[in-house]
Amino acid sequence: MISVLIPVYNRELFIEACVESALGQTLRDLEVIIVDNASTDRTWEICQSLATRDNRIRIFRNHSNIGPVANWKRCIDEARGEMGKFLFSDDWIAPTFLERTVSFLDDPEIGLVVTAAEVDGRVEYLWGGRNGKTPRRAYLRDMMFNGRLPVSPGAALFRTADLRRNLFVDFGRDGIGPDLLLLLLTAASYPFVAHVAEPLAVFRDHSGSISHQHQAQLGCGYAKARLWFWLFSIARMIHT
Repeated sequence: MISVLIPVYNRELFIEACVESALGQTLRDLEVIIVDNASTDRTWEICQSLATRDNRIRIFRNHSNIGPVANWKRCIDEARGEMGKFLFSDDWIAPTFLERTVSFLDDPEIGLVVTAAEVDGRVEYLWGGRNGKTPRRAYLRDMMFNGRLPVSPGAALFRTADLRRNLFVDFGRDGIGPDLLLLLLTAASYPFVAHVAEPLAVFRDHSGSISHQHQAQLGCGYAKARLWFWLFSIARMIHT
Protein backbone atom coordinates (compact mmCIF):
# COMPACT_ATOMS: atom_id res chain seq x y z
CA MET A 1 0.00 0.00 0.00
CA ILE A 2 1.07 3.57 -0.72
CA SER A 3 0.36 6.40 1.71
CA VAL A 4 -0.43 9.72 0.04
CA LEU A 5 0.42 12.34 2.66
CA ILE A 6 -1.45 15.64 2.56
CA PRO A 7 -0.48 18.22 5.19
CA VAL A 8 -2.88 21.16 5.02
CA TYR A 9 -3.43 24.59 6.51
CA ASN A 10 -6.05 27.08 5.28
CA ARG A 11 -6.49 25.65 1.78
CA GLU A 12 -10.28 25.65 1.47
CA LEU A 13 -10.01 26.65 -2.20
CA PHE A 14 -7.64 23.84 -3.18
CA ILE A 15 -7.95 20.89 -0.81
CA GLU A 16 -10.83 19.10 -2.53
CA ALA A 17 -9.14 19.02 -5.95
CA CYS A 18 -5.91 17.89 -4.29
CA VAL A 19 -7.58 14.96 -2.51
CA GLU A 20 -9.60 13.98 -5.56
CA SER A 21 -6.38 13.71 -7.58
CA ALA A 22 -5.07 11.22 -5.01
CA LEU A 23 -8.28 9.20 -5.01
CA GLY A 24 -8.35 9.23 -8.82
CA GLN A 25 -5.12 7.24 -9.19
CA THR A 26 -5.15 4.30 -11.55
CA LEU A 27 -3.30 2.37 -8.84
CA ARG A 28 -5.99 1.77 -6.23
CA ASP A 29 -4.09 0.26 -3.27
CA LEU A 30 -3.53 3.46 -1.34
CA GLU A 31 -4.54 5.44 1.67
CA VAL A 32 -4.85 9.22 1.87
CA ILE A 33 -3.58 10.74 5.11
CA ILE A 34 -4.76 14.32 5.71
CA VAL A 35 -3.47 16.25 8.71
CA ASP A 36 -5.06 19.65 9.22
CA ASN A 37 -2.72 22.05 11.01
CA ALA A 38 -5.47 23.89 12.93
CA SER A 39 -6.92 25.70 9.93
CA THR A 40 -9.05 28.76 10.59
CA ASP A 41 -11.09 28.58 7.37
CA ARG A 42 -13.38 25.80 6.06
CA THR A 43 -10.54 23.36 5.36
CA TRP A 44 -11.34 20.96 8.22
CA GLU A 45 -15.03 20.91 7.37
CA ILE A 46 -14.19 20.02 3.76
CA CYS A 47 -11.82 17.27 4.92
CA GLN A 48 -14.53 15.77 7.12
CA SER A 49 -16.93 15.75 4.19
CA LEU A 50 -14.36 14.10 1.91
CA ALA A 51 -13.68 11.38 4.50
CA THR A 52 -17.32 10.31 4.42
CA ARG A 53 -17.11 9.61 0.69
CA ASP A 54 -14.16 7.21 0.58
CA ASN A 55 -12.87 4.91 3.30
CA ARG A 56 -9.31 5.22 2.02
CA ILE A 57 -9.18 8.73 3.54
CA ARG A 58 -7.97 9.07 7.12
CA ILE A 59 -8.13 12.55 8.63
CA PHE A 60 -6.42 14.06 11.66
CA ARG A 61 -6.31 17.54 13.16
CA ASN A 62 -3.70 19.23 15.34
CA HIS A 63 -4.99 21.16 18.36
CA SER A 64 -2.73 24.09 17.42
CA ASN A 65 -0.57 25.03 14.47
CA ILE A 66 2.73 23.17 14.89
CA GLY A 67 4.44 24.55 11.79
CA PRO A 68 4.70 22.97 8.33
CA VAL A 69 7.60 20.56 8.85
CA ALA A 70 6.23 19.16 12.11
CA ASN A 71 2.95 18.65 10.30
CA TRP A 72 4.72 16.75 7.52
CA LYS A 73 6.19 14.52 10.23
CA ARG A 74 2.72 13.99 11.71
CA CYS A 75 1.56 12.76 8.31
CA ILE A 76 4.45 10.28 8.21
CA ASP A 77 3.69 9.12 11.76
CA GLU A 78 0.14 8.23 10.72
CA ALA A 79 1.16 6.43 7.51
CA ARG A 80 0.61 2.69 7.23
CA GLY A 81 1.91 2.18 3.69
CA GLU A 82 5.29 0.77 2.71
CA MET A 83 5.77 3.73 0.37
CA GLY A 84 4.89 7.37 0.89
CA LYS A 85 4.18 10.29 -1.39
CA PHE A 86 3.80 13.89 -0.21
CA LEU A 87 1.02 15.78 -1.95
CA PHE A 88 0.91 19.37 -0.81
CA SER A 89 -2.59 20.70 -0.38
CA ASP A 90 -2.53 23.30 -3.15
CA ASP A 91 -1.10 20.86 -5.73
CA TRP A 92 -2.39 17.79 -7.52
CA ILE A 93 -1.05 14.76 -9.36
CA ALA A 94 -1.89 13.10 -12.67
CA PRO A 95 -4.00 9.90 -12.44
CA THR A 96 -1.00 7.78 -13.45
CA PHE A 97 1.53 9.26 -11.00
CA LEU A 98 1.67 6.24 -8.69
CA GLU A 99 1.35 3.68 -11.48
CA ARG A 100 4.28 5.25 -13.38
CA THR A 101 6.57 5.54 -10.35
CA VAL A 102 5.90 2.70 -7.92
CA SER A 103 7.53 -0.12 -9.88
CA PHE A 104 10.92 1.60 -9.69
CA LEU A 105 11.01 1.05 -5.93
CA ASP A 106 10.81 -2.70 -6.46
CA ASP A 107 14.51 -2.29 -7.18
CA PRO A 108 16.31 -2.12 -3.80
CA GLU A 109 19.13 -0.07 -5.37
CA ILE A 110 16.79 2.83 -6.21
CA GLY A 111 16.17 5.23 -3.33
CA LEU A 112 13.45 7.46 -4.74
CA VAL A 113 11.61 8.36 -7.91
CA VAL A 114 11.24 11.96 -9.09
CA THR A 115 9.16 13.23 -11.97
CA ALA A 116 8.88 16.34 -14.08
CA ALA A 117 6.18 18.79 -13.03
CA GLU A 118 3.88 21.41 -14.48
CA VAL A 119 4.31 24.81 -12.84
CA ASP A 120 1.91 27.58 -13.81
CA GLY A 121 1.35 26.00 -17.22
CA ARG A 122 5.06 25.36 -17.90
CA VAL A 123 6.67 21.92 -17.90
CA GLU A 124 9.67 22.00 -15.57
CA TYR A 125 12.27 19.58 -14.20
CA LEU A 126 12.65 17.47 -17.34
CA TRP A 127 16.33 16.85 -16.44
CA GLY A 128 17.39 16.66 -20.07
CA GLY A 129 14.71 14.11 -20.84
CA ARG A 130 16.32 11.40 -18.69
CA ASN A 131 14.04 8.47 -18.01
CA GLY A 132 14.66 5.54 -15.70
CA LYS A 133 17.50 4.55 -13.40
CA THR A 134 20.33 7.08 -12.93
CA PRO A 135 23.43 6.92 -10.68
CA ARG A 136 22.99 8.96 -7.55
CA ARG A 137 26.13 11.01 -8.23
CA ALA A 138 24.46 12.65 -11.25
CA TYR A 139 21.34 13.44 -9.25
CA LEU A 140 23.24 14.76 -6.23
CA ARG A 141 25.54 16.86 -8.42
CA ASP A 142 22.62 18.60 -10.08
CA MET A 143 20.67 19.01 -6.84
CA MET A 144 23.68 20.56 -5.13
CA PHE A 145 24.59 22.86 -8.00
CA ASN A 146 21.18 24.11 -9.16
CA GLY A 147 20.30 21.50 -11.73
CA ARG A 148 16.77 21.59 -13.15
CA LEU A 149 15.27 19.15 -10.70
CA PRO A 150 12.46 19.70 -8.18
CA VAL A 151 13.47 20.61 -4.63
CA SER A 152 9.94 19.78 -3.49
CA PRO A 153 9.13 16.18 -2.48
CA GLY A 154 5.73 16.82 -4.06
CA ALA A 155 7.15 15.35 -7.28
CA ALA A 156 8.67 12.26 -5.66
CA LEU A 157 7.84 8.82 -4.30
CA PHE A 158 9.75 7.40 -1.32
CA ARG A 159 9.84 4.39 0.90
CA THR A 160 8.07 5.39 4.11
CA ALA A 161 11.02 4.22 6.20
CA ASP A 162 13.23 6.76 4.43
CA LEU A 163 10.73 9.53 5.08
CA ARG A 164 10.87 8.72 8.79
CA ARG A 165 14.67 8.52 8.76
CA ASN A 166 15.52 11.59 6.70
CA LEU A 167 12.95 14.25 7.61
CA PHE A 168 14.20 15.42 10.98
CA VAL A 169 15.58 18.96 10.60
CA ASP A 170 13.36 22.06 10.80
CA PHE A 171 14.95 25.34 9.74
CA GLY A 172 11.98 27.48 10.74
CA ARG A 173 8.27 28.00 10.22
CA ASP A 174 8.30 28.36 6.43
CA GLY A 175 9.18 24.76 5.49
CA ILE A 176 11.94 25.82 3.09
CA GLY A 177 15.05 23.63 3.19
CA PRO A 178 14.02 20.43 4.99
CA ASP A 179 12.27 19.35 1.78
CA LEU A 180 15.52 19.56 -0.21
CA LEU A 181 17.53 17.90 2.57
CA LEU A 182 15.05 15.00 2.59
CA LEU A 183 15.68 14.41 -1.11
CA LEU A 184 19.46 14.69 -0.78
CA LEU A 185 19.78 12.37 2.22
CA THR A 186 17.52 9.74 0.70
CA ALA A 187 19.33 9.77 -2.64
CA ALA A 188 22.71 9.53 -0.92
CA SER A 189 21.66 6.31 0.84
CA TYR A 190 21.20 4.30 -2.39
CA PRO A 191 23.25 3.70 -5.55
CA PHE A 192 20.55 5.02 -7.88
CA VAL A 193 17.54 7.29 -8.24
CA ALA A 194 14.86 7.10 -10.91
CA HIS A 195 13.42 9.91 -13.01
CA VAL A 196 10.24 10.05 -15.10
CA ALA A 197 10.45 12.84 -17.67
CA GLU A 198 6.70 13.45 -17.71
CA PRO A 199 4.86 16.21 -15.81
CA LEU A 200 2.98 13.89 -13.44
CA ALA A 201 2.79 16.51 -10.66
CA VAL A 202 1.21 19.95 -10.91
CA PHE A 203 2.45 22.74 -8.64
CA ARG A 204 0.06 25.65 -8.30
CA ASP A 205 1.70 29.07 -8.44
CA HIS A 206 -0.54 31.44 -6.45
CA SER A 207 -0.32 34.33 -4.02
CA GLY A 208 -0.78 32.11 -0.96
CA SER A 209 1.92 29.55 -1.80
CA ILE A 210 5.08 29.26 0.25
CA SER A 211 7.23 30.24 -2.73
CA HIS A 212 5.26 33.50 -3.03
CA GLN A 213 4.91 34.35 0.64
CA HIS A 214 8.52 33.54 1.52
CA GLN A 215 10.33 34.39 -1.71
CA ALA A 216 13.20 36.07 0.13
CA GLN A 217 13.78 32.96 2.26
CA LEU A 218 14.05 30.47 -0.62
CA GLY A 219 17.76 30.92 -1.35
CA CYS A 220 18.70 30.95 2.33
CA GLY A 221 16.66 27.84 3.16
CA TYR A 222 18.10 25.82 0.29
CA ALA A 223 21.64 26.99 1.08
CA LYS A 224 21.16 25.72 4.64
CA ALA A 225 19.93 22.37 3.32
CA ARG A 226 22.99 21.99 1.09
CA LEU A 227 25.29 22.93 3.97
CA TRP A 228 23.63 20.38 6.27
CA PHE A 229 24.03 17.76 3.57
CA TRP A 230 27.74 18.51 3.22
CA LEU A 231 28.16 18.19 6.97
CA PHE A 232 26.35 14.87 7.08
CA SER A 233 28.41 13.61 4.15
CA ILE A 234 31.66 14.55 5.88
CA ALA A 235 30.52 12.96 9.14
CA ARG A 236 29.63 9.77 7.29
CA MET A 237 33.08 9.60 5.65
CA ILE A 238 34.78 10.11 9.01
CA HIS A 239 32.83 7.28 10.63
CA THR A 240 33.44 4.89 7.74
